[in-house]
Amino acid sequence: MWGADAAASPTKSSPFGGGFGSRENDIENVAPGNAANGETAAESPLSPSLSQEPPAIITESIAPEPPLPDYPPVSTLARTELPSDMEFVEVIITSLADLPNFYVHLATEQSHHELAKLLDELNSGTLPAPSSHPPSQGQVVVCKYPVDNVWYRASVVGTHDDKSVVKFIDYGNEEVVPLANVVPCPPELLKQPVLCVKCTLHGVYPPPPAYHWSPEAASFLQQYCGRTLLVRMESRDALHGTPSVHLVDSSGSGEISIAVEMVRAGLAAPSPPSTPKTPPTEPSPTTSTATPPSSVKKDDQSVRYLSRIKLPRESEFEVLALSVSSFTGVYIHPVSPETPHYLSTFMKSISEFCFAQTTPPATHPPVGHYCLALFDGSWYRAKVESFDSAHSNLGVFFVDYGNRETVRLTQIRSMPAQFTDVPKLVLKCALYGIEPRTALEPDPTILALFSQLATSSTLKCRVVSYQPLLVDLVDPATSCSLRDKLGLSPLPPTALFSVETSSLGEGGKSHVQVTEVHGPNDFWVQSVESPNLHQLNPLMEKIHSHCLSVSPSHPPVLGELSCTKFSEDQTWYRARVIGFPSLTQCKVRFLDYGNCEVCEVSTVVPATEELLQLPGLAIHCGLYGQETTGERGDGGGGDFRVMVENQILEVEEKGWGRGQAVVALTGPNGPIEI
Repeated sequence: MWGADAAASPTKSSPFGGGFGSRENDIENVAPGNAANGETAAESPLSPSLSQEPPAIITESIAPEPPLPDYPPVSTLARTELPSDMEFVEVIITSLADLPNFYVHLATEQSHHELAKLLDELNSGTLPAPSSHPPSQGQVVVCKYPVDNVWYRASVVGTHDDKSVVKFIDYGNEEVVPLANVVPCPPELLKQPVLCVKCTLHGVYPPPPAYHWSPEAASFLQQYCGRTLLVRMESRDALHGTPSVHLVDSSGSGEISIAVEMVRAGLAAPSPPSTPKTPPTEPSPTTSTATPPSSVKKDDQSVRYLSRIKLPRESEFEVLALSVSSFTGVYIHPVSPETPHYLSTFMKSISEFCFAQTTPPATHPPVGHYCLALFDGSWYRAKVESFDSAHSNLGVFFVDYGNRETVRLTQIRSMPAQFTDVPKLVLKCALYGIEPRTALEPDPTILALFSQLATSSTLKCRVVSYQPLLVDLVDPATSCSLRDKLGLSPLPPTALFSVETSSLGEGGKSHVQVTEVHGPNDFWVQSVESPNLHQLNPLMEKIHSHCLSVSPSHPPVLGELSCTKFSEDQTWYRARVIGFPSLTQCKVRFLDYGNCEVCEVSTVVPATEELLQLPGLAIHCGLYGQETTGERGDGGGGDFRVMVENQILEVEEKGWGRGQAVVALTGPNGPIEI
């Protein structure tokens, strides 16, 4: 039952709830001794504390000590690998190492099953007794924590007196444990690969002037421990093979690059120190070739950020689909009478510039930066996504078309500032109304037909949701939806329902409570003066009764309005389906609060028209005067979050369009500015 506090906001997803729904299912993904949310170790079976010493003698379920214990080296175990196909995959951070390194679990059903099976086998059978012959460095053992009496696989880092430093090989963290709690690992438990993957955060370096990592940088990354994030491998360390990855938080309405946020907060630098390590015997040059700081800043901004093209204010407009990678990866360009001439003129100016620049840059642009790249005989703006040093190849994303290609280092040119004034010409959107299997495992033939239909002519686009951008694409010649032309599953009746969005009132100033924050350009509020707010409690009763009386009649579809059980309080709330992390999970946004959560499909019930009569109480806002870049992590703003989250503030609406209010905020100490 939801009880008396039904109107309270469902808070952000539990750090343990990213990959598999409930906390009980996800808690085993957090490393021993690395509770991510400040809970005491005793509350988590995988976050034990060493404040209690073990019993002097361990007798239960322990076999007689073998005369010669077998401690195999950890290097003999197989290892879990990240996919190397340049696609983002979901992971759960299990622990931090020395920055910028960390450990992750793949957030898949298979990984979850393997981890659960391993822990069950470790703790349900008979294990060897502690040996009088202690293991050596690098050897595999099984280690028991005294607080929760749970066994884990580990490798020995070192031993001193009656203590041992061990590294939990399936989580990545190191701890000091009593030597009495270390026993040989049974051979059958050595067959399963090491379940965590060591990664290094791509594109960050210790910041000046000290050029070392600060405790604040570690704390910043620590907050993501135990949470489900997206990673994409860019390269591997040549010596150890450690994958260098982009790390993205997609729990909100946008996608926040962790590396970009660390750089913005001054916790990391985007490039290594440029000062050469000159031998003492070699004289320094008399003329400095260093770029002035002001120029560095200007050039860095010109190659790292591009603004995003804006949608028309109307909910229906014409578009060109320039590229299709999937049903959830459609790249569209809003059409205007000037579009053909504009595109032709802009691309011609890029080509003229590049053909005049016969020499490629001395070094390739860093990953995440922009350049000009040659493809199929023409030059285009592109974003560097990976670099293969062995073959001098770069993986690039063409920001004005939406396709990805591999180009040679000789086929790129630096992007001058004159080409950064034009926003990226395409927006990524997803086709409304598709089912999980169609989104994740599309039929190649149908997808190819969709790409052909979408890119062959101008289409009519109807926006269903702006956050994220969900659209229905229609052939204007026949007024037939592309969904129908493709013969996709018919939309369930509930997918045709709609809900209005609350407003901030007509002119003047009012007061709001900020319920969800991703940055100055992306936050959600409730109007505390809206009469609709008082109708929420009676509505919650109806939602509760409805969800207990019905069962899901069909798989949820993208964009569908539903009622969803929130994992933190097990209460039903109104929500919209906005994504499918897996075939059994969907991502939703709560209509009355603005926050998102990944939940099991079984906890999503179609809404009724009666439950949707009350407008959604969460209002999407952007701070007046802020420029949006459209980059991953756009707006960031940890300081902004601290200033406004869960605060009641005065708001003045400055504009409205594209599903978002542009507002000025005033707090107790005056206007809020970033």
